[in-house]
Amino acid sequence: AFEPGCLVASPVRYSWPSLLEFVRRQYLITRIYAPGLWWFVVFADLIFNGAFWGGMILGLWIWIAGNPAWWIAPIVILLYVLSSLRAKIRQSAAAVRFADYRESLLLPSRLDIWLQPLLALCNLTCLLSSAVGRTITWRGIRYRMDGPNRTQIIKNQSISAAEFETPRG
Repeated sequence: AFEPGCLVASPVRYSWPSLLEFVRRQYLITRIYAPGLWWFVVFADLIFNGAFWGGMILGLWIWIAGNPAWWIAPIVILLYVLSSLRAKIRQSAAAVRFADYRESLLLPSRLDIWLQPLLALCNLTCLLSSAVGRTITWRGIRYRMDGPNRTQIIKNQSISAAEFETPRG
């Protein structure tokens, strides 16, 4: 169950490489701990990106070939509008929950709404990158996730290699 009251603001500044590493790490953890959810997101993202970007490429290709592609444009526009509307709803919910951060959320909110298809493509790239491997690095510690109940510390500056089991719940 989702409890909105459990959301907390965690203002951070990311470089592009560290942002992509963070997103991949979150998806990799999801793949290990909730594989059904991970597969659902993969298929949903593939469908949206395939339809939107495939429609854009197909429409451009047909147009360059000299044929009118009038029937493709409304589909691509509808996909853009729906994805931007979904982003608007998401950003409106965040604005209500984090009213104190309204100013700092303004630019990211606008980018999320107006650049939704491009962000969806970046998201899909991060998602697909999480399909490979089982290791993550977090706060200087490298972990290998052997499964939802078993994680091994591979490298830590202050602790030698140690293995621990997560509690079953």
